[in-house]
Amino acid sequence: VQRGRLVATVYSYAPTGEPVWYLAVGPLTNAGGAVMATGTLDRYRGGQCASCTYQPPSMTGDDGAITFTFASPTAATVQLPGGRITQIQPMAW
Repeated sequence: VQRGRLVATVYSYAPTGEPVWYLAVGPLTNAGGAVMATGTLDRYRGGQCASCTYQPPSMTGDDGAITFTFASPTAATVQLPGGRITQIQPMAW
């Protein structure tokens, strides 16, 4: 989070098992005492391997909206495209 905007990256897999990653950016808003951010889940494929010459990833579309609702600074609910809801929390490093 910086300057009132949330940036989220998600690493996942396509139904075929191919790796895919997502980027979502959205403004933080106050919603009835909770802090929320909604952005488009932009889908990316390709890119640079660890020991390869630079090759940029390509955006291949988006999978819809993703919404983060923060109940506290250490707990949030994420609503994924299609309606799936999951709880997240920061990892202790």
